[in-house]
Amino acid sequence: MTGRAEFLYADIKDRPAIDRLIGESEDGHLDCKVWPDKEKEGHEMLAKAICGFANSDGGVLVIGMRAKQEKAGDPDVIKETACVRDASSVRSRILTLIGQHVEPPIAGIETRIITETPKSKSGFIIVYVPKSGGPPHRSRKDSKFYIRVGSSTLPMEYWQIEDRFGSRPHPKLELHFEIRHSAKDVYSGVVRHFAIGLKNSGVGIAKFPGIMFKRTLGFEVDSDGLDGLGGYGIRKRPSEGDWIIFGGGVDDVVYPGQTVMIAKLKQEGKNVGINGIPANMPISYGGREIKARFVFRQLHFLCEISCEGCQPTTAEMVVPEGEFIADI
Repeated sequence: MTGRAEFLYADIKDRPAIDRLIGESEDGHLDCKVWPDKEKEGHEMLAKAICGFANSDGGVLVIGMRAKQEKAGDPDVIKETACVRDASSVRSRILTLIGQHVEPPIAGIETRIITETPKSKSGFIIVYVPKSGGPPHRSRKDSKFYIRVGSSTLPMEYWQIEDRFGSRPHPKLELHFEIRHSAKDVYSGVVRHFAIGLKNSGVGIAKFPGIMFKRTLGFEVDSDGLDGLGGYGIRKRPSEGDWIIFGGGVDDVVYPGQTVMIAKLKQEGKNVGINGIPANMPISYGGREIKARFVFRQLHFLCEISCEGCQPTTAEMVVPEGEFIADI
């Protein structure tokens, strides 16, 4: 399953992708920086940003873009490009500096250069930082442990450091996603159903588990619930805007090795007709039994998973196209 950090790194691969970032907000997986003129400032900035991503859910650092906060409390918004004059030289320097100023070393870091124009030396350095599952990483420049929280990189709290060093067993929640079946629906024509849940593959108990995703993904939460009576595995919370949120209370836990099912989702199919008979043809057509082919488009299910004492993580599932033949 691919996380958002990997998705971002794969997506930011050329100059048009850089330009598309302008106007976007920084978040827990994306940070943009201007490479400073002073060498010392570059060392400090880089070590802090890399540690923050590694100690969280991983992320992508774009060097060569300027972001700014528009008003207090809002995330920084990417405003403009600020190209690195010699991108190749700075990229080599960055790889050396990460090894010098981050401890313990981080495995799996990747970088790429995107030039400002096809033949220019100036451009952007894209740094992919994977999530680290071991002890936390700290900056040798100031001996601090950092973590990425929203669009900010902050010093880790004592309990976070203690937790990462293994004083307490860790839960590890993962998305459980099932494609169930397709069927006729009284109100929606034909729908296909899915079920989502949370699996704890860690060794600690996951308390206050939660999952959130956007309404705009193309799914609807089945109001009949898991049991057909409107019941969910974890309470569905009131929310504004595009978000659908399921959040556990004090009595909701996911034990190691356990999968807790949360809700059923559904996607409406589109009637495209069959065997030359147009979609939505009247049932009495020619006295024949009429069938129709319903198709379901491919969808990307992207969600954020959380529990007590752990940083939220993202999970993604690609749902393939499908079809269903039904009487109409």
